[in-house]
Amino acid sequence: MGKSSRRPSQPAFASLGTTKYALWDEDLAEPGAIWIELKDRISYGDENDMAGKIVRSIKVPDNASEDEVRELKKEIEVMLDISIDGPFRILVWTVDWNLQDENGKTVEIEFDAIRALDLEWADEVNRVITEHEEATGQGKAGRRKAQLAQKRKP
Repeated sequence: MGKSSRRPSQPAFASLGTTKYALWDEDLAEPGAIWIELKDRISYGDENDMAGKIVRSIKVPDNASEDEVRELKKEIEVMLDISIDGPFRILVWTVDWNLQDENGKTVEIEFDAIRALDLEWADEVNRVITEHEEATGQGKAGRRKAQLAQKRKP
C-alpha cells in the first residue's frame, strides 16, 4: 500500500453552512441591497457534477477492448460543452438570492433562469463566487495551496 497523505483539517463532509454576499459591493444592511447566498463548501458530488456536465462525449476507438482502452488513453478524444460550465457553477454554489425579474418578482434559482441572466449580472455573480472560492480555499489555487500545506505538516 502506498504512503498516505495527512488527514485534512476540514470535516469529512461538506458543511451545510452558507455565506451571504452583496453584489457590486453594496452594503447588505441597506434596504434593497442585491445579494446572493453561497454554500460555504461544495461537496465531492457537486464538483463531479460540474465536471460531468461539461463533458459532452468521450470518443474511444470503435474496435478497442477494455484492456486496450486503458492503454489508449492518449488517443481518447473528449468533447467538452463549455456553454453550461458557468451556469452550472452558479447553480451548484448558489443557495439563495434576491434577483428579480422585470416585474419585481424574485426569480427561483434554476438552470434556465441562470442562463437568462444579463451578461453583466452573470459576470458579477461569477466574480463573487470566484472570490468566495478563493477565500474558502475551494478555488483551484486554494485547493492546491491547501494540499501543499498538508504535505508540509510534520
